[in-house]
Formats: sequence, structure tokens, C-alpha cells
Amino acid sequence: MTSERRRAIIVVVATLLAGILIGALGQAILARQTHRFDADGKDGKREGRIDRGKKRFIAKVYRVTKATDAQKIVLEPILNRSTSRFDSLRLDFEKAAKKNLDSLFVELEGHLDPAQLQDLKEYFQRWDGNRGRR
Repeated sequence: MTSERRRAIIVVVATLLAGILIGALGQAILARQTHRFDADGKDGKREGRIDRGKKRFIAKVYRVTKATDAQKIVLEPILNRSTSRFDSLRLDFEKAAKKNLDSLFVELEGHLDPAQLQDLKEYFQRWDGNRGRR
């Protein structure tokens, strides 16, 4: 085997090993970033999407402001009131969106056959409130 051929084989094997290593590291980094944790650093899978969002919002405020423990005690009720107002806004939006969808279905009745309209209604029922589980 010539030295040129040996060098070519070594380059190919090294490139293959480097690609495997980079792919494995990339997958690990991506998996770590997409795995959601709550504000306490515990696995937040069992909590609802909205509860996780509240905790992440509060944790983000603490992190951005670099709040001390004393400040966190004072800020917590203020932030909880704010997240309650966000919840109220979200509920108002969902009610308005539902009214809009209902009027859309009424308008579409003359243009779609019943099976198409039923499929559309079922799609939006699955979508309603379950955006993360589609």
C-alpha cells in the first residue's frame, strides 16, 4: 500500500469520526436546549403549559434584574399579580377568538359541503387550547 493511499484512507476515516463526533455533540446540545425546566430547575413535564410559562416569566425577571433574595420576596406578589392579568387577557382573547371562529363557520356553511365544514370544526376543536399537542 502506497503512502498516498494510506494517507487518503486516514483522512477519510478521520473525517468520518469527526462527523460522528460533531453530530453526537450537536444532538446533545439541541436536546438539552429543547428540554424544558421550570424555575426551580426541576423537570417541568407534569405542569401545564401556562404554569410553566408563569414560572419561566418570573424566573426571567429575576435573572435579567439579578434580583437579590430580599428583592425576590418583594417582587413575587407583584409578578404574580401581573401574570394573573396576563391570564385574564389570554382568556378574553380566547373568548373573542371563539366568537370569530363561530361566525367564520356560519359564513362558510354556504361554500363548503357538510363533511368539509365538520373537518374544519374538528381541527379547530383539537387546536383550541392545545397548541403544544397538535
